[in-house]
Amino acid sequence: MKMNKLLSMLLAVVMHMSILTVGATVNAAKVTYSDVTADMWSYSDIKYVSENGLMNGTGGTTFSPAMSLTRAMVVTVLWRMEGSPRVEFSDLFLDVKDRLYYSEAVIWAKNCNIVKATGSNDWGEEYFSPDREITRQELATTFIRFAEYKNVKTETTATLDKFTDKASVADWANDAMKWANSVGLINGTGNGSTLSPRAKQHASSLRLSCTVMQLRSSTIT
Repeated sequence: MKMNKLLSMLLAVVMHMSILTVGATVNAAKVTYSDVTADMWSYSDIKYVSENGLMNGTGGTTFSPAMSLTRAMVVTVLWRMEGSPRVEFSDLFLDVKDRLYYSEAVIWAKNCNIVKATGSNDWGEEYFSPDREITRQELATTFIRFAEYKNVKTETTATLDKFTDKASVADWANDAMKWANSVGLINGTGNGSTLSPRAKQHASSLRLSCTVMQLRSSTIT
């Protein structure tokens, strides 16, 4: 897979990432969600991810474009981008049960080293925290692991010196944030001088669907 394709895909994943847990009716010619109109800036993105099965509705008739993104939502989009590969469910995480919309996605992502546990109990049993809102640095880390899973070179990097809050980036996310910033997946917040690595990601502030579109139509080396 070529670098431009993967980056485009990830940029799409960063564009409109409100994954819907319940299926909704989508017309091939237009989106029929009650909270989505053709004059919205994100309409074409929502239409694309809906028609291609990457995201579903939050209910029978809604898409909820401004909802917050959770860790489960992010891995589910990546899993669907890969064609929803079948995996055998296993109790890898205490808080991920079988037959949920994200169950297979989380197990797949764990097996592919795209995600890791958020913690463990006294017996070493791990948690994933599927419903926790994902932070910008967690998103960058997930993206770089996905890129490595796709055999994409991630040596490209950038200094974070221009950001006034670079010291607030966790050590475990530093390389991922440098890479994500260098390829345009994570940019500055506010006036552009901050990274806000611990801030939550919301669907309305992402360009996920756009990335998905570009990513699926290009190739990464």
